[in-house]
Amino acid sequence: MGYAYFPKRQGLYDPRFEKDSCGVGFVCNVKGTKTNAIIKYHACLMEPWDGPAAIAFTDGTRIGAVLDRNGLRPARYILTKDDFVVMSSEVGVLDIPPEAITASGRLEPGKMFFIDTEEGRIIDDREIKEKISRSKPYRKWLKEQMVDLSDLAAASTTQNKIDDLLFLLKAFGYTREDLKFLIKPMAETAY
Repeated sequence: MGYAYFPKRQGLYDPRFEKDSCGVGFVCNVKGTKTNAIIKYHACLMEPWDGPAAIAFTDGTRIGAVLDRNGLRPARYILTKDDFVVMSSEVGVLDIPPEAITASGRLEPGKMFFIDTEEGRIIDDREIKEKISRSKPYRKWLKEQMVDLSDLAAASTTQNKIDDLLFLLKAFGYTREDLKFLIKPMAETAY
């Protein structure tokens, strides 16, 4: 069958095919005791991000893609008998005969699709995350460094008397309406 249905190979990355870049990030949703410490640790460094994004990456030898945790951007792939992989947000970007396809699927929310061309294999998302989660002592770091707010003693509060509220409102650019309709409800409900 050959490689006639693929564009001329120019390495793992060809900027002619890049159409819809929408951000950079890595988000994952891993549950379980083996790998969840890495997620908790990095949650302290970066807020969860909901995309939508399918992000492709390569170092010239390995290539992969990650999908945002809600799966808002589609990413479908096929594997051919010739050991080529095509991944795209749409099905049918290349005319590949059905008999040439050995496997197909979609990148799932929060998952990674990764190919190591040196090893000649597709590496499973679970294997990647287990290896990364064991690469550093994340659970130990969390135990030693993370403070749970419920473990802190309650702080004492004092009631300050405000002599000239209107003066303070003006000094910070607020009106009485701001105080009544915005600040007071936020202070009372913590929203």
